[in-house]
Amino acid sequence: MLSLLYHICNVTVTIKPNTYSTKINGLKISLLLFLVWFGFKGFCQTPSVVVSEYYNSAGNDEWIELLVINDNTDLRGYTIRDNGGSHRSWINTSSYGVATFANISLWNNLRAGTIIIIYLRSTGLSPSGIDTLKTDGFIQIHSQYSGYLNGTALTIGGGGDIIQLRTQNKDHIHALAHRDSIPSYDFNDSIISNHKLNHFNLSGVASGNNVSICPGGSINDYIGGTSDTLKTSEGASYITQGLPNKRASDTTSNLAYWRSLRQPPFTGITLNTPIDSFAFGKIGLTWTTAGWTDPDSTDGTVGYIILRNTTNSFVPPTDGKTYSTLDTVGTASVSGHVNLSPTLAYSDNYTFNCGTTYYYKIYAFRYTTNGVLGTARGRAYNETGSNFSVITKPYPTAQSINPN
Repeated sequence: MLSLLYHICNVTVTIKPNTYSTKINGLKISLLLFLVWFGFKGFCQTPSVVVSEYYNSAGNDEWIELLVINDNTDLRGYTIRDNGGSHRSWINTSSYGVATFANISLWNNLRAGTIIIIYLRSTGLSPSGIDTLKTDGFIQIHSQYSGYLNGTALTIGGGGDIIQLRTQNKDHIHALAHRDSIPSYDFNDSIISNHKLNHFNLSGVASGNNVSICPGGSINDYIGGTSDTLKTSEGASYITQGLPNKRASDTTSNLAYWRSLRQPPFTGITLNTPIDSFAFGKIGLTWTTAGWTDPDSTDGTVGYIILRNTTNSFVPPTDGKTYSTLDTVGTASVSGHVNLSPTLAYSDNYTFNCGTTYYYKIYAFRYTTNGVLGTARGRAYNETGSNFSVITKPYPTAQSINPN
């Protein structure tokens, strides 16, 4: 019996012609249309998480870096596994490392741009290095941290390896690999998807070197199913654990992409005309948002920073920095913060000077303080900001004096 294999996105469909009594190449048009529709609807989606980088070492300090692409990502029950130097471990043996994400709240409702570092052995990460606070957009853990990641130790093979993320149903999500120019076996036969990349290196990856996706300027740079060095890089010069990937010829593309993921993607914030309450020493500000709805508006991750200036001169806050009230951003001062995205009002209590014009502008942010100051880590600001709004405190009305 002749069977026809059709690869539709991430699914392989086997069609047996005589089973369906077909006439034209063993396909009914209606069946083909259904399969194409089903394939595109269910299997052509952007991967929710990608393997962004991994580090090979002869010691215990090997690690994997994951990058969350979509808001509300749920990793509970997902598994991450490695492979052997020949790319045959999944086909020929059961000897490979695998860790399962526990069914806990840490792995649910993950925000876009969250960075997850997984050390492959428990001895490679000190207890002080464990970080399970996801509100700052950074998690660091090891593969045997009971109750969080349950499984065996993983390892990176210098001659070749595949790091693969799968769902609880063992459906492929994303993989990053290295081996020779024509990867075969598990890379091609076990992963029927273009959500994978293989770094071509005939000599393997030496201890102390990484494999990373670079230039990484968009999600398209993380997928394609290719084996080359156009989308991947390897070496010891640009090991960027927990930070955007780099190579000698491109140190900014991945940085820009990470920043776009981490900041709240509002297309516009409209700051309304301030409400004058000068008699009580305050100004009431209200605004509206557009272009994006916060999928988890109660977790305190998304908020707003309010800037005040006496000139219409504003520059965006710096990514990775959390400002306090009265800190300066350019020539403006920080009036305050609102730490819940649905709250669209703020009262500026300030000693306003008569005859002075005050300008306001608002920027949205996501994530709390990280503790490691660096671009694309910690608090991320949407640089667009709102329009500016202006108000002037008038001089008191002169009172006439009656000599009588």
